Amino acid sequence: MSPIALKIFNFPPIFSSVDVREFLHLFGLETTRLIKRRNTDGAIVCVDNESEARLVISRLHQLLIKTHRLKVEYTNQGEESSSAELQSSPPADKVTKSKSLVTVAEKCFTLGYEGFPPPHLAYRYPKCSPEVLQNIAQELAGNTAFYYQTLHLMNKMNLQPPFERRQDTIATTPAAEEQQSQATVSDEESELESDSEMHEPGKPKSAYSQAMRTMKVVNYEASSRESQSVQRPALKKTKLEIHISGSSLAPPAVGSVSDDVPPEQQPTEIAPQIEEASPLPSIDDILRNRIPEEQRSTLNVFQNYSRGDPTTKLYIKNLSKQVTEQELEELFGIFFNANLLKGMEIKLMKTGRMKGQAFVTFVPVQDATEGEPLNEKFKNCIDKALGTVNGYILKDKPMVVSYGKSALSIMDPPSNKGRLPLTNVSNNVNQRQCKSNVPPPHHDPLSEEQLKYAPHGSEEAFFMYRKNQRKATYGEEDLFSLLSDEVLLHILKWLPKKTLLSCGQVNRRFNRVSKDETLWYRLDLSNRTLQFDGLVEVLSRGVIVLRLAQTSIVNPTPDSNYLEFPACIKVQYLDLSMCTVSVAVLGALLANCRALVKLSLENVPLDGRICAEIAENRKLEALNLTMCSGIDATGMRLMAKALTRLHSLNVSWTSLSAEAVQELVRNLTPQIVHLNLSGCRSTLTDEKVAVLIKRCTKLVALDLSDCTPLTEVVIKTLCKARKIEYLSLSRCYNIPVTAYLNLSELKTLRFLDLFGLVSDQAIATLKNSLVDIGINKYYHSSVARPTVGTKRTSIWGLRTRD
Repeated sequence: MSPIALKIFNFPPIFSSVDVREFLHLFGLETTRLIKRRNTDGAIVCVDNESEARLVISRLHQLLIKTHRLKVEYTNQGEESSSAELQSSPPADKVTKSKSLVTVAEKCFTLGYEGFPPPHLAYRYPKCSPEVLQNIAQELAGNTAFYYQTLHLMNKMNLQPPFERRQDTIATTPAAEEQQSQATVSDEESELESDSEMHEPGKPKSAYSQAMRTMKVVNYEASSRESQSVQRPALKKTKLEIHISGSSLAPPAVGSVSDDVPPEQQPTEIAPQIEEASPLPSIDDILRNRIPEEQRSTLNVFQNYSRGDPTTKLYIKNLSKQVTEQELEELFGIFFNANLLKGMEIKLMKTGRMKGQAFVTFVPVQDATEGEPLNEKFKNCIDKALGTVNGYILKDKPMVVSYGKSALSIMDPPSNKGRLPLTNVSNNVNQRQCKSNVPPPHHDPLSEEQLKYAPHGSEEAFFMYRKNQRKATYGEEDLFSLLSDEVLLHILKWLPKKTLLSCGQVNRRFNRVSKDETLWYRLDLSNRTLQFDGLVEVLSRGVIVLRLAQTSIVNPTPDSNYLEFPACIKVQYLDLSMCTVSVAVLGALLANCRALVKLSLENVPLDGRICAEIAENRKLEALNLTMCSGIDATGMRLMAKALTRLHSLNVSWTSLSAEAVQELVRNLTPQIVHLNLSGCRSTLTDEKVAVLIKRCTKLVALDLSDCTPLTEVVIKTLCKARKIEYLSLSRCYNIPVTAYLNLSELKTLRFLDLFGLVSDQAIATLKNSLVDIGINKYYHSSVARPTVGTKRTSIWGLRTRD
């Protein structure tokens, strides 16, 4: 009988592929293949028969892990081509179709008609033409479902509703648009462009980049009544209109116009004509066609927006490429009277890095001097113009308006004494010349010396100020030399480890202080590729807490005789879980570690020498050897006899032989408190458990999951224990369910895990009988493991990052 494949998915997002594989391994399932579903990891597992498949479904399907429930489904390897078999067979005359075409169809359209096509496909549809529009309109009138889907699509794309009559709508086709200049193809451009784009005027822009760079803003506050009252100027272009009467369509000939248009305005041929100039916008038009203040915070162009200090200059950005200086002058001119405004100086940037930005300077009738303030009405007009125009949608882009930095400010400018003027464009001016040419205090804000370095004139020269930095002359005393080593050490302890390495290259003193052991107490180098020399350098700094989980340590040379570590390594808490390291490098590392208190070598290959080096750490309190290979009976005997202070040991799924298990239960220290022996499927028997319980009387947590040789006799043996509070007997299939009722005699028992063993009805019966015992509360074993749950910045409760 062929094996049955099951698909297990919907794991929490925090579960990585390693976590999924380890989780399923705890249930006795071997992962055949990892899958991705909805940005989460899943797995394909295989079982031998239908009964095992039902058992897996009953235990894992709808199992709640945090906020996600697992899902288990039947699957097979030919699942991808199953949908292709459901399609009708091709006719006999099409049997000779190319095999590659059939494969593409099977791969691309497995979802059928209701599904979305793959995103990587591109369709070569013909270009839009009047005939195509006529056929589409006929289908719209005859197919109600197509009509509704079209409205849904227009709504999703934020297009204007088609329920009102449009008097300024011009139907153009892509074929007509291609006749226009390529200069008008790109409607929107970013505010800043690199200089390389300026030297490539003929470079075409893709449609995708244009769609991503175009920002569409919908004015939600404009009502239908207001839209009808505002009459926009009709452009003198040929309009293609389709008249709909009832459920049928009768499109006129191409080039015909509506009957509402007077005969004198009907064009005789299709030809582009010059557009009429639009009238001046009113303040009401601006208010109706601008983004409300409560919606501006959602746009990127209004992030960190500030009005600035009041001046006579306004700074505008996010302008469309089609905006002209005349339009800006007409827009801001409606806020001033002729008796207040003398003129406007507009500087519109159309090229360079400031493209899409502009400066508008308002010149009053009587220019204000430094001692004479501006007219109050004039200041109010500028403020009103800023508040009204800010957010106004001009040529499909909202304007961002703020006060610009100007030499003529409404507020008193700060004192410029002892400062160097730097314009916004001439930042590469020789500073030595500026130092000798500082203007005297009695000069005007725009003195001759300042105008000397303003290449574009005084109209666009707005200044930033910085203090004159004094260069340190040769022979001056180093200020750091006045600090003691203790003060310098207190400063360096706030720096990250990478910066400490850079500080050690400043001078000899910094090198000596940066290597102090107090700065290198804890270090996290997980998920990295670490060179052997780098590991030696790290260990020489006196690291105490070191995390190297999932780190790849590169072997320097094939010859292991050159593997030299610093003598007497001081590391006490070492996490090498799932670390990629050779046996030679690991043996040389542990040979110089004699102060280890807690050690994790999960899923790392071992040998007899490494087991002997582990046994030399007599102060070891926690040892995690989960899924390690290469542990023989000799190595187990050495570790069990030498580690007398051990209180937490995890040797689950290490494939221990019967002799190794025998050496463990006979020589394990009586001081052990937490022990995990899960995964001994054929080597751990009832007699060995009896020897273990008799020797280790301080056991508090014991995990015997997946030890299938155990029978109901082990329940009577466990009832003789004195301090066991946690017990796991998951997937011990030879123990009958009724035997667990005898655990009520174990007064100290608080938690019992029986995953994958009994049905939900039996679990409910056990909960009613064993009232004081929590059943199936812990999914994973935490015995001797450095990290538990989602915490990845600490090992055994100690932080690894500053």
